[in-house]
Amino acid sequence: MRALTVILVTLLVLGPHPKPIDAAIPQRLEGLALVNEDGSLSIGGTQVRLAGILIPQLGTLCIEDYRGTSCSDFNVRRRLERKISGFVHCNLYGRGPDGVAQGVCTVEGRNRFRPRQDLGAWLVAQGLAMALRTAPAEYEALQQVAKANRTGIWSGSLMPQIDDWGDDSRF
Repeated sequence: MRALTVILVTLLVLGPHPKPIDAAIPQRLEGLALVNEDGSLSIGGTQVRLAGILIPQLGTLCIEDYRGTSCSDFNVRRRLERKISGFVHCNLYGRGPDGVAQGVCTVEGRNRFRPRQDLGAWLVAQGLAMALRTAPAEYEALQQVAKANRTGIWSGSLMPQIDDWGDDSRF
């Protein structure tokens, strides 16, 4: 019985523990992803928030016209669930102030010229997220296009609450 206790204690101490994320060396995480309500991903038990973007809390937009009232749900979770098929690949670069891992996550692309598609860039291009100052330049360019096309949150009909913007005052 004592030997069994020693083995169990040894396994608990030496067992698998998540490695700390070093910002200088990106850590790779791959697997099937579950999309959380806030737009973050859960991959193999690790929660990952997409780096460089802010996903505001979006609601339901209702438009009334001659056909009656029609409503669209701008739920980022459902849009991401539809977008993600197969494995998600993430390069983790650090942790946010809340301790959640942050990284750039990609899914399989649609053609051979773009074999992987960046989920953060896709959300910004769809007008479902805002590019932060720390985002790659590509995100800012995609945001400008979404604004010019009045897509998603930039349509004027559906604006996020100011509290959702955090302390990035560019908006």
